[in-house]
Amino acid sequence: MYDSRLQRKPLLRLIIAGLFAALAVALNYALIAIPQVKLFNLIIFVAGYFGGIYSGVLAGGIAAAVYSIINPYNMGIFPPLPLLLSQIFCMGIIGASGGFSRRLNFLSGGKAIQILKAATIGLVLSAFYNIVVTASGAYLFGTFKEAFILAIPAMLLNIAVNIIFFALLLPIIVPLKDKFKI
Repeated sequence: MYDSRLQRKPLLRLIIAGLFAALAVALNYALIAIPQVKLFNLIIFVAGYFGGIYSGVLAGGIAAAVYSIINPYNMGIFPPLPLLLSQIFCMGIIGASGGFSRRLNFLSGGKAIQILKAATIGLVLSAFYNIVVTASGAYLFGTFKEAFILAIPAMLLNIAVNIIFFALLLPIIVPLKDKFKI
């Protein structure tokens, strides 16, 4: 059943969004040297799961903006606005998905069912992110077909990593919501 405690605590939702946004950015910087291996999607999804849809969208948007703008690989260049907005949009959707999953009690069931559902969430959300962001970049540079062909290996690796992270970690993280009473 959906827990309405968060509806009465807007400050708690804001704090959850800020903490998870900071955690997502910090963990991305910690893993920056390993291409396509990031906990970003999982952390933003959990922000929504713990804090609700609003917290997830806010955490995703803030974390994507901070990480995209202040990224050492950008070499001081501000990312093109359509690319930045697509990243912010996608991370907001990932955060909202966490909130919807909680509201719909989607991650209920036995351990095997939870793992399967978590892996499916990881697959769908990371595929969504990769397709939208790659399409945005391709649109900017006018090389749609070539961009997708070149991006396939990185996209598949990122999707596989997210499937593994979601399947292994989400069933461990989800019960913490009740333990911490949030």
